[in-house]
Amino acid sequence: MSGLKILAKQTAIFGLSTILSRMLNWLLTPYYTYTLSSPVELGIISHLYALAAFINVIMMFGMETSYFRFSKEYEESRVFNASQNFVFYFSFVFSGLIFLNAGAISNFLGYQNHENYIQIFAAILFFDNITNIPFAQLRFEEKAKQFMAYRLSNIIVNISINILIFQVFIPNQWIEKSQEVTYILLANLIASGFTFLLFSNKIIVSLKKIDVSLIKKMLPYSYPLVIIGLAGMVNETLDRVMLKKWLPFSESKNLFLLGIYNANYKLSIIMTLAIQAFRMGAEPFFFKQSHQQNAKKSYAMIMDFFNLICGFIFTITIFILPFIKNIIHPSYHEGLIVVPILLLANWFLGVYYNSSIWYKLTDKTIKGGYLSIFGAVITIIGNFILIPILGYLGSALVTLLCYLLMTLVSLFWGQKHFFVPYNYGFLVFWQIICVVFAVICWNFNSFWIVFLLLFLFLILSIFAIKNRLNFWEIKIPFLTK
Repeated sequence: MSGLKILAKQTAIFGLSTILSRMLNWLLTPYYTYTLSSPVELGIISHLYALAAFINVIMMFGMETSYFRFSKEYEESRVFNASQNFVFYFSFVFSGLIFLNAGAISNFLGYQNHENYIQIFAAILFFDNITNIPFAQLRFEEKAKQFMAYRLSNIIVNISINILIFQVFIPNQWIEKSQEVTYILLANLIASGFTFLLFSNKIIVSLKKIDVSLIKKMLPYSYPLVIIGLAGMVNETLDRVMLKKWLPFSESKNLFLLGIYNANYKLSIIMTLAIQAFRMGAEPFFFKQSHQQNAKKSYAMIMDFFNLICGFIFTITIFILPFIKNIIHPSYHEGLIVVPILLLANWFLGVYYNSSIWYKLTDKTIKGGYLSIFGAVITIIGNFILIPILGYLGSALVTLLCYLLMTLVSLFWGQKHFFVPYNYGFLVFWQIICVVFAVICWNFNSFWIVFLLLFLFLILSIFAIKNRLNFWEIKIPFLTK
């Protein structure tokens, strides 16, 4: 139980601070639905940030996970300097190329006469990436207060500038309303630059010496993580890129629908935040605990409690959705159907993250690359087929299918290389219970029926928590021993 307590502490320290900062940032999306001229502007922002997710993976080159991995074998300060050096210079070159070719890139993306979007975008990418390793170091050293303070300061600066722009500058006609996208990007750039200033001394000191020998040792471990990351971004964000091009309407109509999809996508944010909170605490924890005698038993127990929490989040969110949907403007409510699908999809994604630690612990990161490519192929083919037929609903369904299949393959493959005694009976039972309650609730609008269902669900939750360790076991070939 000590391992679970350690992870719970790390998740509470670093995960909750991430949740708080991301929640504050998330508030900008419903805020934009009420302040921007139309969903088209939100569609443009969604499209650019979806592209940023891919570029961030390339710029980081797997160095964050490599930092945790190699800090077990080498002096931490040496690993930090090597990781930071590589990310800094690689990001400088990559973002510089984007900046210098802003005109051609903006034309290619369909934003003619808006090369300033790409120039600001390149600067944001640079500042965001060169601060990722310092943030990872704060997690490794368990400096929770500093981690939280720096994360929150970035979000507060961003939100404050957005409020000034849309509540003061535009209403007083000090700036033109037609440049809303530019203002949002500039606010992000200022916030990212501010975060760089907080870490500037540490970053500058790390650049004094380049440890080529250690970087060469880290790259064979890290480069498959780029494949994993890029394929993962295909699964997480390519739908928003494809919707812009593959919906069978005009470009403005496609951006309009993309804006609606993105706003509703954000309503499933609580599951995404829970998974991110878990990952913030889990990754360094799994590496530190890997040599403990009862490590695998701890991993199985963590999977059980992780699923309990995800199931609770999934079901409660569906229960309260009729009451929180007005967080976004009513004109966006036509896309609410994707929320339960995306919640369930992200639940499976969390199970995948939990189970896929096997390839990192066994240094088989290339196998993780194969898994991610498998998911990316499903995403690309699925969206290619379903977007013209079902629109953004098709994208949501493909996301669910992708993460479900990736989870199953990871469990099957991972147990052959790194067996963990997961309690499959409990996992299956709990997911079925949560989905059944959510489906029933989705089809009833009566407050009292929903309240009664919620009461019954809470009773079942208590039963599940108390009986988790004594639950029946399902023996699945290749997954159990």
